[in-house]
Amino acid sequence: RLGLGQRHRVIALVDVGETTGKIPACLRRAAKRLEERAKARNTLILGLAYPAILIHLAVILPNLFILFIDEGGGTAAYFARVGTLIGMLWGALSLCWGLYRGTRAIPPVRAVVDRVVWNLPIIGGLTRAASWSEVLYSLSLMAGSGIAMGSAFDRILRLDWNAALASELRAWESGITRWAG
Repeated sequence: RLGLGQRHRVIALVDVGETTGKIPACLRRAAKRLEERAKARNTLILGLAYPAILIHLAVILPNLFILFIDEGGGTAAYFARVGTLIGMLWGALSLCWGLYRGTRAIPPVRAVVDRVVWNLPIIGGLTRAASWSEVLYSLSLMAGSGIAMGSAFDRILRLDWNAALASELRAWESGITRWAG
């Protein structure tokens, strides 16, 4: 399933293809890029599996003593306590994710949320790297297809980017178009 940003990028690639008369090449590049992103996403998910397991173990192992308590302990008490803690952990994660996704539909709030995510340790760096990779890839595709840099920036800024990235792009736009022109 394509996300909103990916749909916009595919549409932009088709637009570039129509403008330059290279629709088949642009569609091949779009397909290749989507495959690369899927592989990167799978790698990220597998990379997050280990910390997720460690977090679960950090909840499960310290509570093992409950199994050996004579009064008020046992298997039922252990699973009730561990289930509650893990449920709270997943509930908090789900709430954060839901708030993040929900606020992206409200432009003024989205700009603040994107800026916060952009500056988070680890996640912010991954978000910045992935976003800039997409921008540079799209700009290189458009420039390679003969589209002027000013027009390429206009097309890029019309896409559904991270609001923090869009503000950085606007700051870079005049310098890059002046240099490329």
